[in-house]
Amino acid sequence: MFGVFRSSIQSPSTCVFVYFFRAWGETAVLAVLLAIVSFAPFCHVFVHPFNEMMKLLQSDKTEFWNLEKASLIPGLVAAFGAWSGAIVIPLDWDRPWQKWPIPCCFGAFTGYTIANFAWFCVLSWKLSRRPTSKFTPKGE
Repeated sequence: MFGVFRSSIQSPSTCVFVYFFRAWGETAVLAVLLAIVSFAPFCHVFVHPFNEMMKLLQSDKTEFWNLEKASLIPGLVAAFGAWSGAIVIPLDWDRPWQKWPIPCCFGAFTGYTIANFAWFCVLSWKLSRRPTSKFTPKGE
């Protein structure tokens, strides 16, 4: 059982590090892609995104229902998508879409899209359940 767990973690990690030294240009493209999808939500939410991101990463609060914490989710899911996309690289299919970093980029975009869509659905549901105001304007 441990061997299955170890190989599921070791294979994608080995592929990532081997291809880093072999194809550094493609690795740079993947790094820029992950940096953009991880950091872009902070640029839309905060004035000083780097300082705010450091505060959020160092905080102990785990409340994900506010806008500040919500901007962490797409980047984290995109990183997980890129990692899980590396699983198909060592398969011996010799397909053009298996070349580095195409599966990882596809996984990052897929994870980013799924996270944004899921957060939109959660936010829409949460806002639709918000109680309405008890106060009515005068004259009604």
